Amino acid sequence: MLNLTFTLIPCILCIMWFILSTTRTNKDFRLKAFTALMFIFVLYFYFSAGYSSPLANHQHLVIMDAISKIIIPLIFPICYSYFRKSLKTTKRNALEMFFYLPAIIMGTVAIFSIIYIGYGNMQEYIIAKETQHTRFPEGYDTAAFRNYFFFCSQLFTNVVILSALLLTIYISVKLYQRNKGKKGRYYLFVRKSVDKTTVIGNILVIISLTSAARTFLGRFFLIENSNLSTIMFFIQAIAVFTWGFIELFFTDEIIPLRSLFNPVRKIYEQAPQNLSSEDIADLLASEPTESINFYQQINQKFLDLMENDHIYLTPGISVDTIAREIGTNRAYISRLLNRTYNSSFPEYINNRRIKYAKQLLSDEPEAVLEYVAIKSGFSTVSQFTRKFKELTGQSPRQWQKSNRKFITPL
Repeated sequence: MLNLTFTLIPCILCIMWFILSTTRTNKDFRLKAFTALMFIFVLYFYFSAGYSSPLANHQHLVIMDAISKIIIPLIFPICYSYFRKSLKTTKRNALEMFFYLPAIIMGTVAIFSIIYIGYGNMQEYIIAKETQHTRFPEGYDTAAFRNYFFFCSQLFTNVVILSALLLTIYISVKLYQRNKGKKGRYYLFVRKSVDKTTVIGNILVIISLTSAARTFLGRFFLIENSNLSTIMFFIQAIAVFTWGFIELFFTDEIIPLRSLFNPVRKIYEQAPQNLSSEDIADLLASEPTESINFYQQINQKFLDLMENDHIYLTPGISVDTIAREIGTNRAYISRLLNRTYNSSFPEYINNRRIKYAKQLLSDEPEAVLEYVAIKSGFSTVSQFTRKFKELTGQSPRQWQKSNRKFITPL
């Protein structure tokens, strides 16, 4: 019972991240994809925990076996698509279809096999298999059950292992290409920062390989070695927790390592959009003098900081810093940005920085990108380049060539 409880931890964490992500008022495509992925992982971890544990009612294994044949192969193509989105890759390729095709085929074969054999016969076969611990219990060594074993056990296991290996190779190659020449800046415990996409890529590899390992070892082995099964689920639980924490509470691509060790402060500083309308209403309830003039005054001070002091160029600028400069609290700044500018704080700051970078690229065409990135308030060139391309659809140099003569002064 204790082992089953531990194996359900990843499922519980996925439920938690799913609920938290659905409460967000500001949802981009990546957050929507993360929400859908957490729902799928809830099903995956629930049925994996049940299938890897001894059950008093063996009849439930028919349902769990069928659903696992559908969900487990789908985990790898879904992770693949999600990682591509993390890389800001929109162009489809043949490899994506290659990932999805085996999952669709395996799920279809499993369902039709159960229909062909008959649900009742499958129940009797699995109960006999559980009690006798043999592939083909007495009386079940027939062509139908042999085909079922080949397609839904041997071939299924090979497909899962191959998919996990391909996903691992793909992510490893992409991360190598992404971080090549960066002198280790974007890896944990090296220098002062970690790349968000690199962390998520490694998390997906951990989840994929442990899932493939459980499939390869099989149900009987995992039941007899329950501690090993628990350890694998615990590793996945740590991976899921880190994934959800970074995805939901860190908006920047490059994360300072100190923020990982001081998460409450990081959440408070970099996630003003986490405040719901109810939270803001509660904070504003203590201000009976709220008026249009009051917000106009805040907006004027806010614009002075942005347009005259260029405070958005300060590295690590936070909504709390702005609030202190103006003499108000973060709830008012968050509401001002949402209502007046239809933007979250990170989005507004990045738009300002990119506009400033455009002016630099126009005024100083020979300047190196590292200089432009630092002057514009970005921590690294790669962060600057990604944000620039995300907002303009072009790299800085491409934009510079096509727009050098048409930029208007700030």
